[in-house]
Order: sequence, then structure tokens, then C-alpha cells
Amino acid sequence: MGAVETSSVELAKRLTLKGLGISFQTRIGIENEISSGQLVHIPIARPSTMPADLGVYVRTARNPPIAVHTMVDLFSKEVTKLAAQQSG
Repeated sequence: MGAVETSSVELAKRLTLKGLGISFQTRIGIENEISSGQLVHIPIARPSTMPADLGVYVRTARNPPIAVHTMVDLFSKEVTKLAAQQSG
């Protein structure tokens, strides 16, 4: 049995839909397949916070617009707030 590691949500989704395994990812990018019943999302529950490497990725030497920086800031604050609610 082999393993495939990819940063492509689309590739992971296609492999899973073809029945070639399972994938570990968030719901982001697979909402339609979950809604239609093609895929099932099974949350991984752990008693402690799982580290995650979330980020916004842009091409090298490109500075994203201020709206992207604002969105990242708002998202970071929301994730921090949700993590505090879940731990306390």
C-alpha cells in the first residue's frame, strides 16, 4: 500500500472520489462533494490543539493587495477566538 502527499486539494479530492484512498484535509474545496454525498467529512477530534500550517500563498516577489492582508488579519483573529472557546 502506498501513500501520496500533495498540497493540491483538487488532486486529493479526485483520488478519493476514484476510490484510491482517503484524504486528510479541511472541508474547504470539497463543499459541493460533501453536499452531494460523494464525499464524507469525518472530523478528527483531539483533546489538544493540533498545529496547522495555514497561510496565504502568492508568487515570489509579489506583494498582495491590502485587502488580502486585512483578510488574513481578520481570519487569524477569528481562528484565535475559536481556539480559545474550544479550549476553555
